[in-house]
Amino acid sequence: MTIEAEAGKNSSFERREKRRSVSYAIACIGWALLLTLSNYLLDNDLVSDTWTWPLVLLPIITALLVYYFYYRFYIDTDEMGRQIQNFGLIIGFAVGVLYLICLMSLENVGVASPSMNNIFAVFVVSYSLASGFLVWKYKQ
Repeated sequence: MTIEAEAGKNSSFERREKRRSVSYAIACIGWALLLTLSNYLLDNDLVSDTWTWPLVLLPIITALLVYYFYYRFYIDTDEMGRQIQNFGLIIGFAVGVLYLICLMSLENVGVASPSMNNIFAVFVVSYSLASGFLVWKYKQ
């Protein structure tokens, strides 16, 4: 294989990997926003009874889409991409646990804690942002 063909193959792989990682990040953040909106609407009784079940089920269905995007990305990425994902998961978990510790401490002084769905959304969004930042840092 010539150097030009190898370079073309690598750039094609990088474009596909970037497209899949961006799709996955958008799906994660979209899921978190949808979950938060669904919780807000249901907790404050801002929708009719007709919309209750669709709003409950929509985040579950979109979670399956997020898992699918992650599977497609992770299965086709290289070792560096997997390492970045692992670091993103570690950072997302650390931020989420710190958030939980803060909530538990603040609950002792009367601050109401958010729902479990909102707490989980913090894990997902912090993971997505950390992974995006690590990819950007690696590309620099």
